[in-house]
Amino acid sequence: MKHIMIVLALSFAASLAFAKDIPVDMGGKTITVKATTTNREIVAKDMGTGDQKTPLGCSLLYYSRLSKGDIAEASNLSTAPKATAEKWEKYRERTGVAEFKKDMAAYFTSKNVVLAELTLDEAVMLVVKTADYTAGQIYVKQNDKWLMAESLKTEAGTAFGKILSKI
Repeated sequence: MKHIMIVLALSFAASLAFAKDIPVDMGGKTITVKATTTNREIVAKDMGTGDQKTPLGCSLLYYSRLSKGDIAEASNLSTAPKATAEKWEKYRERTGVAEFKKDMAAYFTSKNVVLAELTLDEAVMLVVKTADYTAGQIYVKQNDKWLMAESLKTEAGTAFGKILSKI
């Protein structure tokens, strides 16, 4: 199964290199998601960097704060700070503070790769390949700043979910 996921992810990444747009059927209506291939590895020197000027910058800042154990500050980079804080606090309670920080720092040291950036309106999904799976991180732009979307119940969120499910 792991090999199948890797082949699908690589095929998806290769198809993005040739396609600028991805059509998505939304129940009889086709919408177009813009795709940009990035193939950018997240590395240790990215830890402690980031900003809210781009979705990737927000991702780096978000996980940098979590790697320091600063759940409150990371949660402020989310569209739902309270729910985000509760989620990470529960995780930290299960793992312990040291393991939590180690797990969050692994975002920068596990050879994670941002394969692509998918865009629809004011929403972006970073397609991130980890050692074990491919995930989507969704960001929305609010007041000229990017925030991690705790959930996105919009056309963009549905379209991103359909694309990610094909990987």
